Amino acid sequence: MVQRRVATILTGLALLAMPASVCAQPIPADPDPAPVTIDQVAKTPGGPLTPQEEAFDQQVRQSYSVVDQKQGPLEGAWRLLTADGQPLFSFQLADLPKGGVEGAWRDLRRQSALGGSGFIAEIYRDDDSLRMNFYERDGEAATEIVLTPSGPGQWSGNLWDDNRKIPVTMRR
Repeated sequence: MVQRRVATILTGLALLAMPASVCAQPIPADPDPAPVTIDQVAKTPGGPLTPQEEAFDQQVRQSYSVVDQKQGPLEGAWRLLTADGQPLFSFQLADLPKGGVEGAWRDLRRQSALGGSGFIAEIYRDDDSLRMNFYERDGEAATEIVLTPSGPGQWSGNLWDDNRKIPVTMRR
């Protein structure tokens, strides 16, 4: 009990001895009169950025730019559609800086199914084609997709599923 009182008194004395600048809270900026929407990139809620916040923001933007420059053209989200525009699969691909591609798939026809998504087993890419293999169901043959570039952000080709050949297009 006595030790607790002594510790409390010593803590209080230490706080009194601290300079006011250490304990002072930053003065909050005046809030903007109108709400900030997500498309207002240069505007921040709560007023203008402090110099420290601006420096941090600039560092984040530079880091993002460096990472973005290292990503390949297949990086990101893609959708696989039938010739008549029906969605079959969505893919999330990582186009790695050293040339490899990794990814995951989701069956858009059975989105809530337990086996309706997974990792792509193999992805092969060369100058004029892209081939992906993945397993929709355990114990069954792989679904294979072979595509060639057919325009900016678009690949066309065929999907082989259960020995059926289905014309498809993959788009962003």
